[in-house]
Amino acid sequence: MKKEDNIQTNAGFGVAGFVLSLLGVFILILGIYIGTLLASIIGGSFSLLGLILCIVQFKKGKTGLATAGLILNILVIIIATFNIVSFLILRNAVESYVQGGSNGVEDFADAISGGG
Repeated sequence: MKKEDNIQTNAGFGVAGFVLSLLGVFILILGIYIGTLLASIIGGSFSLLGLILCIVQFKKGKTGLATAGLILNILVIIIATFNIVSFLILRNAVESYVQGGSNGVEDFADAISGGG
């Protein structure tokens, strides 16, 4: 049995990592469309698990699905992290604006930019 045959027959981690990356992409896109933070957290979690599985597959032997899964998982994790951080920043700005009881668009813009 050649090494290439052994890699292809033991590619379960790569396939699972790629499937989790597709699931993470689908949930993330759905969450962006609906506008929920929970979808970014769930999609990012699936992609984190998929990233781990793709890395395990790389240690056993490289496959095409493991490479594609690795790239997709990294992209989903970056986008999900950006969504979560931007949501928390915006939520903090809105809370400080509402609690301050001030009026005017300038005060809200200052709250978003961190100026007070």
